[in-house]
Amino acid sequence: MSGPFPAREFAALENLETLDLSYCGFDDTFEIPELSHLTNLEELDLSETGLNGAPNIQEIFTLPDLEVLFLRDNGFNGTIPMEGNVLSSLLN
Repeated sequence: MSGPFPAREFAALENLETLDLSYCGFDDTFEIPELSHLTNLEELDLSETGLNGAPNIQEIFTLPDLEVLFLRDNGFNGTIPMEGNVLSSLLN
């Protein structure tokens, strides 16, 4: 997939448990909060999706059932905001 992130289409997938968006060429419209309604999501792959600045990366850690997260090869720069111990949710 490429172009704008199809947030409206993902809104109806509230029971989704695994989502692989790796290697998708989304443009600047991709926002992590658009995934926040996927409360049953257990595995998320955002590898090579171009999340360069990742200002909203912390939103991923609010997904209550998330156990597996892939963020490789995104070219992050700067600091990823991590308030508290947000990674502990992935370790349980």
